[in-house]
Amino acid sequence: MAKKGNLVWSFGAVVFTGFIFATTLLLQAYSGGVTPDLTRVRTWYFGGAIASIVAWAVLSFLSYFIALLLLHASKPSLDMTAFLRVSGYALIPFGFWNVPWIGWLIPIASVYLWILASRHGFETDFERALIISLPIIVTYLFVAMIPSTPLIFFGGLD
Repeated sequence: MAKKGNLVWSFGAVVFTGFIFATTLLLQAYSGGVTPDLTRVRTWYFGGAIASIVAWAVLSFLSYFIALLLLHASKPSLDMTAFLRVSGYALIPFGFWNVPWIGWLIPIASVYLWILASRHGFETDFERALIISLPIIVTYLFVAMIPSTPLIFFGGLD
């Protein structure tokens, strides 16, 4: 998949992750008995898509930089597009991080998928892929510390 996949599908998976995030926000609002206005819903969907694209780019380039530092002697050239093809799919479980009570647990799958993406995208062993995946591991730890009530961070529902 890393060599033959299409970057457009990976980009679509990243945007889909942002839509999942916005949908969980919307469901939380409705379960709280509040109907957000259309402007706020559009902002959640647009913002979720943009945030997941930015997260994908930043985390991918940080992982690529770590891979360059770690693998520069053993690999003459690292293929960034091969890694981008597989890392986009690895972010999908992060779209569920704001699900109440269990949201911090679901992205563990995303961390594992990112390690596998590093392993296959950079064609390295599991230990080096674990080191290359440090940005996503730190991101997971940060997300796990945030309570599963993201509506507070988006200005509430007033």
